[in-house]
Amino acid sequence: MENSTHTYRIMLAWHLTDIAKQCIAKLEEQDLPHTPVCGLLDPSCTALWNRCVEKCPTEIVIICNQKARPTRANVNRLLELLDAGHGIVGLHHFGFFGFYKEVLRRIGLFDERFVGGWFEDNDVILRLQEANLSYYEAEELEYLDAGSAWTWAKSFEHFKNKWRLGLHGGAKYLRALPELPPAFDLGPSQPRNFLPWSASVLTPMQGLVTTSWDHVHPLLGV
Repeated sequence: MENSTHTYRIMLAWHLTDIAKQCIAKLEEQDLPHTPVCGLLDPSCTALWNRCVEKCPTEIVIICNQKARPTRANVNRLLELLDAGHGIVGLHHFGFFGFYKEVLRRIGLFDERFVGGWFEDNDVILRLQEANLSYYEAEELEYLDAGSAWTWAKSFEHFKNKWRLGLHGGAKYLRALPELPPAFDLGPSQPRNFLPWSASVLTPMQGLVTTSWDHVHPLLGV
């Protein structure tokens, strides 16, 4: 059954049938409301995420990577952190994350110009900072140690074109490209009070491509 005070849906974004079946079994074992969304034909991780959002019937969206193995306690924890005012809550970075659609009404949908995957999470974090919305990130649930299904070369090029390193002042990254117009309607605004960016909780991420740009987290000055 759903949390008694929240209406939400877990949208399972999947590519690999066997791993997805294991995730579905876990969600069913925990009696968590979920909808599988196949990404085999999607050109990007963000396209798959957007389809998850579009298909989600509830204001609270939880996007679950096929490698996540969430429990009801994990979901309750995520909902509590949303109640506390965080804009996006990731209990394994962007492998299991949730938000109110109102956040996307403010910052826009996920950017599908990140062809393939990677760096779309950095983009979302920067957009949260730009909108002064808090982001909570942790590694608080079971998650399979497996490689990404996405390639990153085109995504990295788009990230460099969209965000430029600042040479002076407080900003570490400066926006160079606007967001695209939304491809679908998120419904009427449902105003909420969110914590400011300064309330964000970020954890270091390891194993990303080492470049002069580095990962976005240590450059945000949190």
